[in-house]
Amino acid sequence: MINQPTSYSRIIQLMGFFFFGFLFYIAWVYFKERMLSYDSANYCFEIIQTKTFLAHGRWGAAFAQFLPLMALKNNCSLETFLRLYSVSFIILYYLIFLTCTLILKNNKAGLALMLALCLGFRWVFYYTVSELFMGMTFSVLVWALIAPENPYSSNLKKWFATIISMILIYMISYFHQLALIPVLFILLLELTGKKVRRNDLHLWIIIIIAACWSFIRIKYLSIEDYNGGKILSIKIYIEQLPNFFKFYSWIYFERFFRTLLICLTFTFVFCILILWYRKRWLLFLYFILFTFGYVLLIVITSYKGEAELLLQHYYPPIGLFVGIMLIYLLHDSRHRILTLLIISALLFINVTGIYQAKDFPAERINYLARLTNYAHQTGNKKIILNHDNVPADIEAGEWALPFETILYSSLSSPDSSVTYANSYSKKEMDSLIKIKNIFLGMFCGAVGFVNDNYFHLPASSYTKMNTSQADSSFKESEFKNKNIFLIPQVTELHTTSNMFVVAPIKIVNLTGKTLSSTPEGAHPVYLSYHLYDKNGNILRW
Repeated sequence: MINQPTSYSRIIQLMGFFFFGFLFYIAWVYFKERMLSYDSANYCFEIIQTKTFLAHGRWGAAFAQFLPLMALKNNCSLETFLRLYSVSFIILYYLIFLTCTLILKNNKAGLALMLALCLGFRWVFYYTVSELFMGMTFSVLVWALIAPENPYSSNLKKWFATIISMILIYMISYFHQLALIPVLFILLLELTGKKVRRNDLHLWIIIIIAACWSFIRIKYLSIEDYNGGKILSIKIYIEQLPNFFKFYSWIYFERFFRTLLICLTFTFVFCILILWYRKRWLLFLYFILFTFGYVLLIVITSYKGEAELLLQHYYPPIGLFVGIMLIYLLHDSRHRILTLLIISALLFINVTGIYQAKDFPAERINYLARLTNYAHQTGNKKIILNHDNVPADIEAGEWALPFETILYSSLSSPDSSVTYANSYSKKEMDSLIKIKNIFLGMFCGAVGFVNDNYFHLPASSYTKMNTSQADSSFKESEFKNKNIFLIPQVTELHTTSNMFVVAPIKIVNLTGKTLSSTPEGAHPVYLSYHLYDKNGNILRW
């Protein structure tokens, strides 16, 4: 019965309903983890302040902003705005799935879309406002148009699909420049995978126009927008190639794919083995070279170093390559039951991995909660932190801290709003605390006073949270291991490789003096700790 077209399509619709339904559940329940960090927090804050779409040169972002913006204009609560923004991405992806499967009758594109949205995702599922991921989904829609399951019945329909595909490619270039790479993968896959397509005029038109536009978009139209700083010259890529395996971006990539993305790694190998077994040598070489070429691109692009979450941000397109290739190889098989079982297993494993990955962004939310509680206890609502006192493992990308803290603290009510900025120097902190009627945003840039229906901040100036050991009142000789103690609040912590945990501790200061928290001066004082494994062996001294 499954081999019947109607039954097969219904099963895929059911799979899509549960897949996107579960992603919707995660996005709705864990909206704080998705919306109160990094760019997401910055986008939310600016949309609330301007009451309009926010793009930063990537106007494709407007698709996911429409629903929360309409709710905002109807005076919804802050929580409702954040939840709607979080789930709007999933709704958009599901609509594209329905377009592929119900309107275009292309089930293979629907299956590929689901795989593309989970194979390469773990923590980055909670990095919500990435236009790269949105561009990936529209790339699958392009595949549905240029590679229909049933050939178009007329030349007019074929030309219509060709024109719509080119319009989509133009749109995708304004989501994220790397989103053009999945488009290129799809076009070349169709060219190399089937001999008959090498004589397809429509495919060649799309490839030539897409290549020309991609060159123009990247070379000439990226200098002044949000993408410009990420682009490296060909000379730099060539110069850095000998150092490839020394870069932290490669070391992290290898470890991450060996642990948290092991399912994607095995699926890649599985596709390679199928191509080898079927003696599809051209496709075999193409798939390997294109995938490793992309890895080369993203590793060298980040050769100067990036936060780990931002490194992961570039991994999902690899999931798209592998997902599309797997569907390309299996979908036309007579063993549809086996194919659906394999795909269902992959979806279950990877959605489970996405759900489990929530623990890392949850620690970031817990940190925001601790900052908010401290501000409420001290009565300060505008606070400056020294950069050295921000825990980098939790708050990587601390430039977004002002937006994260004001959004989190304002969830209960506008009157509970607090905000933290972080500064890189004592001199800058001392000058900033003298200024009133400002809100310190990205990198302590003053963006004007914030006070509206969602945020209530006083007109007063900022307060310093940290004191420096460079101050003359600080005497390092007064602090010893006999009068300063670190008391663990738990005796054991359990974790696995590549997972993130926070160990709560209590600092006991019996000196009667203020223990300045910013280690500066000729003889800075640090608090040290030791970690042991379950067998008593020292992990960190």
